[in-house]
Amino acid sequence: MVSRYRTKHIIFLLLISFILFKFVNNPEFFIQKFESVLALINPFIWAVCIAYLLNPIMTYFERRFNMRRSFSIMLIYFLLISIINFTITILSPKIIDSINDLSKDLPGYMTTAQQWINENIIKSKLLEYSNPFLKENLKDIINEVLSFLNITSSNLVTQAINITSNLFNAILGVIISIYLLKDKENLIYNIKRLLYALLGKFKSDKVADFFKIVNKIFSQYIIGKAIDSLIIGIICFIGLLMLKVPYALLISIIICVSNMIPYFGPFIGAVPAILITLINNPIQAIWVALFILLLQQFDGLYLGPKILGDKVGLNPLWIIVAVILGGGLFGIAGMFLGVPAMAIIKIQLEKFINIKLKDKSII
Repeated sequence: MVSRYRTKHIIFLLLISFILFKFVNNPEFFIQKFESVLALINPFIWAVCIAYLLNPIMTYFERRFNMRRSFSIMLIYFLLISIINFTITILSPKIIDSINDLSKDLPGYMTTAQQWINENIIKSKLLEYSNPFLKENLKDIINEVLSFLNITSSNLVTQAINITSNLFNAILGVIISIYLLKDKENLIYNIKRLLYALLGKFKSDKVADFFKIVNKIFSQYIIGKAIDSLIIGIICFIGLLMLKVPYALLISIIICVSNMIPYFGPFIGAVPAILITLINNPIQAIWVALFILLLQQFDGLYLGPKILGDKVGLNPLWIIVAVILGGGLFGIAGMFLGVPAMAIIKIQLEKFINIKLKDKSII
């Protein structure tokens, strides 16, 4: 019995060693296979994400209005399709037109901006009181900023094309998510049976408790942050229309999306918004900057705490660390999801510390 166990253990170690050797020897092969598998399961990833986001709404309808599962699913997908239809037929053409107009008009805007800067800054006496480095290198700095604007506009078009190319996977994901929501209890039950079979009751219950915490933190944070950002985007759009700012819809969407990132998001969204206005009307850009600053203060001091409260239980220092680490490791998605992930790590770490302190009879 012991020799058979050792034989299996040795075979397992040899297999792992062989896989690691092949990975080190030819990592491109594994990367290509991983990308192929990822492309294959992409619709299922979409389906899980969509079902996860819609599940709280479905549960609310069932509890609040005593709806049957089939009716609640029909209602939430009717609302989802209505939102998608509104986005595709009304919002998307306006956004694409704004991006195309910005790309076409950018050279003229850049020339106008350079002329305004030459007349009002470089040729004025303002530079006499400025930093010597700034005085000597202002033209180079301006050229770099204008080049960045040109690159940014090209990237916006590229991103729009990439979003369109993923439309099929998203549609397929919506269809699969219907079945996930319809049979979610049966799916959860079978996953629990599998965990009990593999890990036993005690460890399975620990895993279930962990995922309950994960679900609570992520669902509350994502839904709360989405509502908060949507309200900010709508207020921003109304304010920009009142200020008669061009590309108001495009700027508002940038502000809305970037606001999903805690602390850094408002600044990330403000930069392209101000630059887009700057190249068209430098004076108007000052009013846009002031308006966005006031809007961010309103969100940070009143709206955000009112909607989110203390959903993650992290102080500002830990939130900043989470955003920096998440952004460095996983990009924009990591900056957003890093905060609830850090909250979960904090909860588990506190549990671990408390258990160890109790074992040592310290508390």
